[in-house]
Amino acid sequence: MHPAPRLTCKAYLELLRRDAWAFEEIARRQAVQFIWQEDKLVVDYHGDSLSPAVQQWGNGAGSWILEKMNFKTEMVELWLAAQLVATGPKIFRPSPEQCLALEQVAPRIPLAAYLQPYSVMLVELPEAYCQSRRCPLPGGFLGQTHSPQGVLIGFHPPPVGAVWLTVVFDSGTRGRLMFLPMDLTLEDGIVREFGEGSYANPAMATREERVILAGVTRVAANAMLLLSLFGCKSLGPAQEAHYHRLEHHLQAARKRGRGTAEAERELRLAPRLYGFAQDITLHDDEHTGTGEAGSGEPGDGQTRRPHWRRGHVKTHAYGPGRSLRKLIFIKPVFVNRHLLAWGESSAQNTYQWR
Repeated sequence: MHPAPRLTCKAYLELLRRDAWAFEEIARRQAVQFIWQEDKLVVDYHGDSLSPAVQQWGNGAGSWILEKMNFKTEMVELWLAAQLVATGPKIFRPSPEQCLALEQVAPRIPLAAYLQPYSVMLVELPEAYCQSRRCPLPGGFLGQTHSPQGVLIGFHPPPVGAVWLTVVFDSGTRGRLMFLPMDLTLEDGIVREFGEGSYANPAMATREERVILAGVTRVAANAMLLLSLFGCKSLGPAQEAHYHRLEHHLQAARKRGRGTAEAERELRLAPRLYGFAQDITLHDDEHTGTGEAGSGEPGDGQTRRPHWRRGHVKTHAYGPGRSLRKLIFIKPVFVNRHLLAWGESSAQNTYQWR
């Protein structure tokens, strides 16, 4: 028996590309709408506004997303996918080191202050980080595992004012999360979902799925906030040669006078990479000795174990009458990383720190 193929971010985008014509129509006609009614988020799916072909697709090829029409998170994922296809995939690829730092940052940002560079982005997680976050597959056979590959994150502006995420695992399963204005901050929403002890311990391999989901949620949300804070720039197509071929095909289609819409769609669906507009360091290192007077550690003569001192993103009031708000980033600090001895059995040893 051959093992099932892994669902990577590239494969996930290919699934969306195959049905791009349907997603485009759903986005164009705003078939998925969200409204507040008595402090409850209501999802309206206007399937009758769509063409017969897309309605039939919803009961056939697209059933992997539309299989539960009355399930709110399925509709949220449909909205995310439709927006991603309509505007083109915008991908942020953090390094393993950046992932480790970002999952140790508490996003203490109210929904009203949340920002991200584009309405929907895909955070593609690096392979080293993915392997270190491999965990048992829920409902699978003994020994079966899976790992997160990426996070589709979207922000629906007010009056909805919500942050939605889909975590894509290589097993094909997806974790769906939503944060609404009733959460005081994004961090409060993460703690509500995953509990207080939802931060990964750097001294041991992480195997608990709730901690992994909490970590990748913080990675994605903090990435969006810091891209907004420090600037987000286009790094160009993910596959430059392929992108130029698609440009040539579009020019040829325009000269022929046919196939233009399909060629434009293929070019728009070519993933583009985005990164920080400036070089930044997302964490600091600190070496401490034994707990001595003035060190800030208890004076018990013991060397402190390697650990993270968590960072956070918060809003800061300033200006006339403190009426204005700006984002402040407090870096996490990796304390005594030089003492961390990762054994061969730990997936953490794949990281190249520098």
